[in-house]
Amino acid sequence: MLRVIRSMAELPFGKLMEIYVQSNRELGQKWPRESETRRIALAEQEVYAYLRQCFFTRPGSRYFIWEEQGKPVSALRCESYADGVLLTGLETAPDQRGKGYATALLKAVLLHLEPEKVYVHIHRENRSSQAVHLRCGFEKIKTGARLLDGSYSGAYDTYLIKL
Repeated sequence: MLRVIRSMAELPFGKLMEIYVQSNRELGQKWPRESETRRIALAEQEVYAYLRQCFFTRPGSRYFIWEEQGKPVSALRCESYADGVLLTGLETAPDQRGKGYATALLKAVLLHLEPEKVYVHIHRENRSSQAVHLRCGFEKIKTGARLLDGSYSGAYDTYLIKL
């Protein structure tokens, strides 16, 4: 079932962090001298601050969460971008992968969005994310990506679907 979150107050942050545990481990590598538990806690604090101070302050920003039996299992963010919207942070909880939740979430989100251009930046090495997006109708339109902060990254490719 799709759940749409429009504010920090609605966000089940602790449950969301269970989905993003792998990403937070990777983000936590910025603090190599800390214990793994502390690195993950610091990463979660950084994500919380970004969501509260940046993401939810932008008009039209939404978090989409896919739930199974009342438990969040997959999530992604949506915000204004160029001449459409950008989907970011698609992830499924590690113990729930391979069950089709990311695809179900992405398809439900696409039905929820207004007719517009929907972009996604996918890391060139992330084959599973590429497969999910291609399966849902996205097409690669550009090598490289102009990120939300205006910087350019050659490690990501830009994909588009027109609704």
